[in-house]
Amino acid sequence: MSEVDALKRENESLRSQLATVRQALEDGRSLEEDLESFFELSFDMLCIAGTDGHFRRLNPAWQATLGWSLEELCERPWLDFVHPADRAATEAEGARLLEGKTIVRFENRYRRNDGSYRRLQWCSTPASDGLIYACVRDVTKERSAAERDRLLFAASPLPMWLVDAVTLRFLDANDAVVETYGYTREELLSLTLLDIVVQEQHSDLVAGIAALDDGAILIEKGRFHRTKSGDERQVEVTSHRLEGSGPAAILKVIVDVTAARRMEEERAQHIERLHLLETCISRLNDVVIITSATPLSKPGPEVLYVNDAFTRVTGYSREEAIGRTPRLLQGPNTDRKALADLRDALERSEPHRTELLNYTKDGVPYWIEIDVTPVTDESGALTHFIAVQRDVTGQRRSAEALRASEERFRQAQKMEAIGTLAGGVAHDFNNLLSVILSYTSLMLGGLAPVDPLRLDLLEVQKAGRRAADLTRQLLAFSRKQILQPAVVDINAIVETARKMLGRVVGEDIELLLITQPDAGKIFGDPGQIEQVIMNLVVNARDAMPDGGTLTIETSSVVLDDAYAAAHAGATPGAYVLLVVTDTGVGMDQATRERSFEPFFTTKGLGHGTGLGLSTVYGIVQQSGGHIWLNSAPGHGTTFNIYLPRTDRIEGPAASEPESGQSLRGTETILLVEDEDAVRDIMRTILRRSGYHILEAQNGGEAFLQCEQFKATIHLLITDVVMPRMSGKQLAERLAVLRPEMRVLFVSGYAEGTIVHQGVLDAGVAFLPKPILPDALLIKVRRLLNSSVRPRAGD
Repeated sequence: MSEVDALKRENESLRSQLATVRQALEDGRSLEEDLESFFELSFDMLCIAGTDGHFRRLNPAWQATLGWSLEELCERPWLDFVHPADRAATEAEGARLLEGKTIVRFENRYRRNDGSYRRLQWCSTPASDGLIYACVRDVTKERSAAERDRLLFAASPLPMWLVDAVTLRFLDANDAVVETYGYTREELLSLTLLDIVVQEQHSDLVAGIAALDDGAILIEKGRFHRTKSGDERQVEVTSHRLEGSGPAAILKVIVDVTAARRMEEERAQHIERLHLLETCISRLNDVVIITSATPLSKPGPEVLYVNDAFTRVTGYSREEAIGRTPRLLQGPNTDRKALADLRDALERSEPHRTELLNYTKDGVPYWIEIDVTPVTDESGALTHFIAVQRDVTGQRRSAEALRASEERFRQAQKMEAIGTLAGGVAHDFNNLLSVILSYTSLMLGGLAPVDPLRLDLLEVQKAGRRAADLTRQLLAFSRKQILQPAVVDINAIVETARKMLGRVVGEDIELLLITQPDAGKIFGDPGQIEQVIMNLVVNARDAMPDGGTLTIETSSVVLDDAYAAAHAGATPGAYVLLVVTDTGVGMDQATRERSFEPFFTTKGLGHGTGLGLSTVYGIVQQSGGHIWLNSAPGHGTTFNIYLPRTDRIEGPAASEPESGQSLRGTETILLVEDEDAVRDIMRTILRRSGYHILEAQNGGEAFLQCEQFKATIHLLITDVVMPRMSGKQLAERLAVLRPEMRVLFVSGYAEGTIVHQGVLDAGVAFLPKPILPDALLIKVRRLLNSSVRPRAGD
């Protein structure tokens, strides 16, 4: 008698016993003593439960089987002991009972008091008194035996073994293991899995087994095993933790990839036994397809077998796939050359690996890595092809994202390097321009209006100011410009810029403004933000030589972590968004990648410096923002500029300079500047206006001047960036000797001692380079006349 027949007879016996008990209770027959004995002595678990989900009564077999006391089982809802994965199905069976079903049969896993689970078979029926009666049998051993199908296990051409999940000791092994590893079965049963796996992978092995849940499958690649002779073999291992009670066993299927040829030959020899392996193969995550060998040309090989993963991945049923060709998975964008290379290899009876774009039944594209192996019989004749497909869509996306991230990182490094160079050049150039523009201004002041040299000097001055503009743009790009920010409404800045834009864009370009009323405020330099808008508008105008539409938009946005991860330089948070869009010629990828580089331009020689977009980039970066460019040839360009939104309260407006005030004075000024030419011109300007000048080339000389000069020094003018001792450090140390001395910092470079991220520290008096005589004299006079002594810095 088979095991299935025995189970059927046991089930019929349970049904008969349960029916007898139920009938006796309903009829009220005087069977109480017999029933009580039956209830208490039965090896099967008997129970009476209420519709509230609690047991009302249990016989001793429950405690013997599960280890819980009867009181513990009755105190908690009986569903609490059901395996989480079985609860939904168990609740559904309970609902059937409440609907009045006569007998309801089902199985589930029930937890013992040691944490393990027993598989229970339930036969339940409702009674007229509103209670539920059930006869329950422990079928764990029967089910475990069924799961360990010895026929499949013994016939498998792949090495398969069972190991204890706790001790890792071998419980069983098939003939393929003995053949592959060289041990006898008796020798294997005296070993553990750690004796086979190389020592370097022991920790990974133990961790993988510990994380393997009941019924779960783990596929491990790159594992190394040693045979009895000491040979090391690389293998791929598929592990399956068998459900049931102890000992908790793990079935492992081994593929020896060091002998792929031999495995292919074995597959050919055992292809007729494929149905014996179907249970194991069907549980693999990879798609497995077996086809006929011919013909390779149209209509192509015929599909003979697909596993469960094929249905799950492609959406096609087995019936829809069997008898057709693998071409049903291909689509319009599948690489024809890759298919041709695959076909050529198979015609030569050679295995081939490639990546292909496939399509599901619903038309969804996905990438696979496919290994196709030809199978031959003993005579060498080609009989079948076996294809194993692995979905690599996620890996390809990750690789593409990594390449994009690396490219963005390289671009950021390049921009940083260019910015460092540009900032250094601008710093030195500002010193030269201070000399050129100051001497030019002094010479112009000494010439009569009709002097013939005047026009020449004006041209020099004009060229110098243009050079100063270029220097400011370089500083903006390199984020070394010193900003003087304020709390401003982005819409107010756009409205101010709008008044000038009409003259810039021309009549053949339509200008659209779309501003969100509550777009928000930013803490930024208004003039610099206007410069951003102006530069972008000029760029858009040049991209629309035949006219078009220019749109400026404002809104309030919040950037999340996902956006920040996909866009280099962006950080999550609340932003004011400024969008400038044109319908112009657009940019190709090469142009987009270089668009923010200084001096890069697509215009002809003499038509622009190439600093417009690089200035925008630097201002946005220095303002704590983020800029993103979208463009394609023939589809226009969009610049998205994200500036941090602020909740600061707007401060009082800066006071206007006094008019008609004399710029002359007699006070003593200590002038510290390491560039001789810059120091000479500043000394000349100040002495011509009546000031007494003490000068020093560095901090050490400045200290010497303070010690030797006994009278009052009213003002310290110092360059910020100097070797060995910065201007701020000098001012702080001299403040101890001369506490009443005021301080004026001079620089054309956002050096970090008096600024934070390019923003001037509050209360610090500052004059930007290049130095112009009037600007220097006005700043000095206003500072000396002020009743508040500026700080030397924090």
